[in-house]
Amino acid sequence: MSAQVSSSSIQHPPTVPSSLKAERIQLWLEEMPGWKLSCDGRRVRRHFRFPSRGESLTFLRHAIKSAEATEVAFGRRGPGLAYRGDLVTVSIWSNQGSFTEADLHLARLVSQPS
Repeated sequence: MSAQVSSSSIQHPPTVPSSLKAERIQLWLEEMPGWKLSCDGRRVRRHFRFPSRGESLTFLRHAIKSAEATEVAFGRRGPGLAYRGDLVTVSIWSNQGSFTEADLHLARLVSQPS
């Protein structure tokens, strides 16, 4: 007995964005002052310090809107945002050890003043 499976019933896994090579990440870090790669290479992070709590909250809203406007790859969560008075820290985690263009685009958006 043979079973037939129609092509419409086969579910394909979502496409995973291509990862960037380490050289590309290093060039990007040179172009984006303030962003640092963690020792294990799985996260880029930047601290943003502001003269007042109100300005840091305005920036935090900007960072959230930037994250909402960026396409997130399957299985990914958004950036990590930490707020403490006049300091906002943005962390972008790699997807299984590799960054994508969308990750770098998000960092650029966050870095631009609103």
